[in-house]
Amino acid sequence: GRLVLRQSALDEAVGALRGAVALGCVIRGETSHYDIVCNNANHWMMHVATEQHIPVGNGILTVDTHDQALARARGGRTGKGGDAARACLRLIELAQNFQAQRA
Repeated sequence: GRLVLRQSALDEAVGALRGAVALGCVIRGETSHYDIVCNNANHWMMHVATEQHIPVGNGILTVDTHDQALARARGGRTGKGGDAARACLRLIELAQNFQAQRA
């Protein structure tokens, strides 16, 4: 049902992109929900990267505390989101260079 329709819509939307960056934060609680969310997020990022043949930067924070999240999310050159975006952009650049050399 719905999951298949949503995945199909996601695949269509992603098909027009040269790369993607996943951003978010998962803070550990007292249940196994943390592990499930982290594993599923990684699974779907890998799915998008391999099925759509695009780089996906992982900027999802997986932390134990709110303070850890704030420390990792800080802006500038030390933030996890910025690192993920820079990595994705670099992979796009490398792919373009590779394609240009093959032409």
